[in-house]
Amino acid sequence: MRIQIAIIALFLGIALSTSLKAGTDITISGLSSGAFMAVQMHVANSATIRGAGVFAGGPYYCAKGSMMTAMTS
Repeated sequence: MRIQIAIIALFLGIALSTSLKAGTDITISGLSSGAFMAVQMHVANSATIRGAGVFAGGPYYCAKGSMMTAMTS
């Protein structure tokens, strides 16, 4: 529930900052599975999000599109 609220708040922040032209101070962070999501969000919205704090997560495209790689690496 908290992650969903944080994601909704983030999207609202991006929408407001884009409309107000004040998107220079938006960052995202996450812990564990939230860190993987933070990396995805940062890559997908790199023009708007200034940086990402990733704690106990992984890099973008770490599974390389393969379920076997994701489960074994």
